[in-house]
Amino acid sequence: MNKTKTYKRYKFTVPEMSIIRGPATEANTGSGSYEDLRGTFWAWDWFDDTLSFYKWSGSEFAEVARPASFPELPKAANHIDAAFNTSARRVACYQEDETVSVIQWNNAETAFETVGPFTGVDPLLYNDVDFFEDPADSDTILFYLTTDRSALKARLERDQYGIEYDIVSFDLPGFLFQVARDDLALKFAIILEDGTVQYWTSGNYAIKASDTL
Repeated sequence: MNKTKTYKRYKFTVPEMSIIRGPATEANTGSGSYEDLRGTFWAWDWFDDTLSFYKWSGSEFAEVARPASFPELPKAANHIDAAFNTSARRVACYQEDETVSVIQWNNAETAFETVGPFTGVDPLLYNDVDFFEDPADSDTILFYLTTDRSALKARLERDQYGIEYDIVSFDLPGFLFQVARDDLALKFAIILEDGTVQYWTSGNYAIKASDTL
C-alpha cells in the first residue's frame, strides 16, 4: 500500500487507513454466514485523493479494483472510515467541513450512491454483526459528533441513514476516537477538550434465548 494521508484528531496525527473484516469476494454473501461475510481481512487507505481497498491474499494486501459506480470522494474529504455491510458491499463515510456523508449501495439503482450530507464531525462506521455473529440481526451504524462536539449521534443503514439518534452528551467538547465491542455493549473512547479520555459504554445488547451465557 502507498503512503497515506493523515489528519488531526485532537492533538494526534492519524493516518487515513484501517484494517477491516469483510467477505472473500465483494458483493458475494456466500452462504450468508458470519464466516462468509467477515472471514477475510481487508484494508483501505486514502492516498492521492483516491480511496482504495485491498484484500489480504495470505501473504500481502493486494489492491481490489473499485466498482465502476463507486463515486470519487471530494478532495477536501477527511476523517474517512469504511466497512462492509451484511450484503458484502463496501460502505464509506467521510467529513467535509462540518458535514458527514455516507457512500452506500442502492439496490434499486444497482449502483453506489452518496447519502447526506448531515451536519456533524468525526464520523465512524461500525457493523454490529460481531456481537452475535448473526447477519440477519445486524446493521451498519454511522456514529458522529455534533459540530459543537457536545454530543454523540448515530444513524442506521436500515433507515437509509435518514433518522438521527441521540446517544450521549458530554460536559466538555470532545473528539470521537474509537468505537469497539466491550462484552455485550459498545464502548466509545472520547477525548475531551481538556485532554482527558472519557469511556462511555452503551446499554447491553439483548441476549437471544438461544444464546449460551
